Amino acid sequence: MWLVAADKRIEYAEEVYDITRGADEKSLRLLCPTKRIMSRGDTLNLSTLQIDIEAAFDGVLSVEVTHWSGAARRKPDFDLYPDGKPDFNSSITDGSKGTTLSSGSLSATVSSSEHVFRIGFHPTGESKELTALQDRSVGLAYSPAFINPKATEDMTQMKHYVFTQTDLGVGESVHGLGERFGGFNKIGQSVQIWNDDGGTSSDQAYKNISFWLSSRGYGVFIDTPDLIDLEIGSERSCRVQTSVEGQRLKCKFSYNHPLPSLEVPLT
Repeated sequence: MWLVAADKRIEYAEEVYDITRGADEKSLRLLCPTKRIMSRGDTLNLSTLQIDIEAAFDGVLSVEVTHWSGAARRKPDFDLYPDGKPDFNSSITDGSKGTTLSSGSLSATVSSSEHVFRIGFHPTGESKELTALQDRSVGLAYSPAFINPKATEDMTQMKHYVFTQTDLGVGESVHGLGERFGGFNKIGQSVQIWNDDGGTSSDQAYKNISFWLSSRGYGVFIDTPDLIDLEIGSERSCRVQTSVEGQRLKCKFSYNHPLPSLEVPLT
């Protein structure tokens, strides 16, 4: 975690420098530099990430991380609203802890603390968090690594990734992701979301579904048809890492009500 692979360069969103409200009061756009801005000199030679938080529908918030927004959006896309987008209530409020976007039963609060990156997800009207994106949890990676940022003028020989790391609580379990041949609780597993014919005695699967559900009652849908790499409490025991090769990553966080225990009792 603290020692980066020799062929990788990683840059993290280090603070929320600016917050812009959407004209419809249903979204927030965050400007997040990959260095804490203490002076004008800190604005030179660094990447910035744009994070769009949008009220998608009741109990669902969309979070999209973008590095270079000019990258082509490849198809196909998931048809999320075949019967039309439903009506729902949303609001944006400012409080002592930061700016909060609420979409029905789920809210996200962006910390107002100076030089801090933190987005906490919690049931609307409650302070106890379900999960969070915080320090060194959202970023981008290049391979091969470089020292001079001028090297990014030509990306044809480079791979570019975007990732998020969602917090896990003590005793929290993770389930879902479609057809899988490992443990019911995915904690400690590395999972690739990509339909493949691996035959028997393999972790490859025909029916991958890019959605996981936490025992805390919230779910995360990874809104991309691309190959997805998940490190579920494996690379970091306290986080679920999601990464894709590309310039953007969109996830939808959902919450309706607490769930009963998802653990299967031993018999």
